[in-house]
Amino acid sequence: METKVGRIKLGPQGQEISEQGLGCSSMSAFYGPPKREPDMINLIHHAINSGVTFLDTFDVYGPHTNDILLGKALKDIRDRIELATKFGACIVDGRREFRGDPAYVREACEGGLKRLGVENIDLYYQHRVDTRFPSKSRFQPENLGHNKHLFERVNEMARRKGCSPITACISLDPSSRGWDDVCPNTSNH
Repeated sequence: METKVGRIKLGPQGQEISEQGLGCSSMSAFYGPPKREPDMINLIHHAINSGVTFLDTFDVYGPHTNDILLGKALKDIRDRIELATKFGACIVDGRREFRGDPAYVREACEGGLKRLGVENIDLYYQHRVDTRFPSKSRFQPENLGHNKHLFERVNEMARRKGCSPITACISLDPSSRGWDDVCPNTSNH
């Protein structure tokens, strides 16, 4: 009997993603040596065929080789998945550097689109905060209540779904949007 993964809405705009995602970092980097490309492409296709259609990568994975791998796996099936990738860290002279300047963000996005072989990314977000570009709202006392509320909502979803509690580091500017676009109302899931 084959089990299909359910779907949930991500935010108020109606974007739907699979309830379970596939983080692809260990396919090309971290947690041991890179894995064999044909095996990873088969794994990605198996995940998609099982309903895991929310795939996550980052240009630092490899670096860049994870994007290329995912691009090969998604050839001719891009319309079946939701694609997430990140910016915020890069390798400069063999050292990791956190960047959030507009020129880097654009360069990282355009490079990711090219390596992935896609025309759009469904979710593009900041993986590490560049503290050289201060957010007017980050870590301000008036936002502690919002951050605690978000943390509690994410943990409540994890408890209801029988998952391990998670720890997340999210950099958001709550003055630019409501919190429900990040973490949907958990009573509906």
